[in-house]
Amino acid sequence: MAGYKIPDYLENYKRLVMHNQFFHFTDKRWTQILYDDRENELITVYAVFWAYIIPRSVSIQRLEIAVQWSHWLCRFREACRCAIKSSELASVYALGCINGMDAVVRGEEPEIEGTEEWRKIYLFYDTFRKRMYETTEPEFHDRFRTDMESMLSCYLKEVHTDLFHNVPEWTSHQIRASGGRIICRLVEWMNDIQLSNKMIEGPKLVEMEECIGNIISCQKDIFSFRKDYIAGNENATYNTVQIIMMWEGKELQEAIDRTHKLAMEHLYRVQVLNREIVHQVFEDKLCILEVTEYVAALERIILANVHWRSGNRRSFPDVEMADVVTNTLVVTIPPV
Repeated sequence: MAGYKIPDYLENYKRLVMHNQFFHFTDKRWTQILYDDRENELITVYAVFWAYIIPRSVSIQRLEIAVQWSHWLCRFREACRCAIKSSELASVYALGCINGMDAVVRGEEPEIEGTEEWRKIYLFYDTFRKRMYETTEPEFHDRFRTDMESMLSCYLKEVHTDLFHNVPEWTSHQIRASGGRIICRLVEWMNDIQLSNKMIEGPKLVEMEECIGNIISCQKDIFSFRKDYIAGNENATYNTVQIIMMWEGKELQEAIDRTHKLAMEHLYRVQVLNREIVHQVFEDKLCILEVTEYVAALERIILANVHWRSGNRRSFPDVEMADVVTNTLVVTIPPV
């Protein structure tokens, strides 16, 4: 396994026509967020993501919460999956930690004594939830809690599931496990869009959010494959490329191309749904401004993910390797 070529994402997604960031990193508000020297690079990475999505008028408080929440979600997912896969005992521990997180999501006290890492995870989420709920309506609280519980149920499934046996089963799981729906809720909040449950839970908007979750997951899995493989996770069940190789018998480059094709199919569907949703709200003359703003913000998630992953040092921590990938799109894999 010498290497593979990744898609030219910036070329493929330029049709979204969202190349100008809403923020510039010279904006003094960014410097108020990038304060943690120990994790400054990671925080900066998430700031790049949100810079493509949020309006310039967003408050510093919301901006800070969104950037830190993105970092929290990454730490939470990695903590779950490390605990799940390390040993049978750790799986029991992971089950307890996830159940503890579920209690925090419901506004209750977790019943377990976690490690210092897990206590930080619980505390941050509880603080985040309270700060966000101060500026949102009860309907939004219900949606956010439901999507968080759905994501947690996916991690509980991973405790008991060694393998996903086909690609459709995996993609159905990944829609909820990726945190894509949670990002959609944050986009709704960051843009101060007030939509009713009836509107948000309409079939077209739900499908659009699910498609975006799939696109995000496919992009992530293509970029993270090298890192996972080097770490010895070539048989892990958390990567679309790996799932396709295992269950469709594809070679690596074929699996990369197939994963990219899945993302592009979902992108096409997002654009169709965008037109249908906008047409529908103009016919009904209901929440026209809010819905069109929300749909546009959802599309920006896709481009934001492309830009921050293409410059993300987590996938290619070696600067020289990252530069090679940027210039040639070729990813080499050393012997392991």
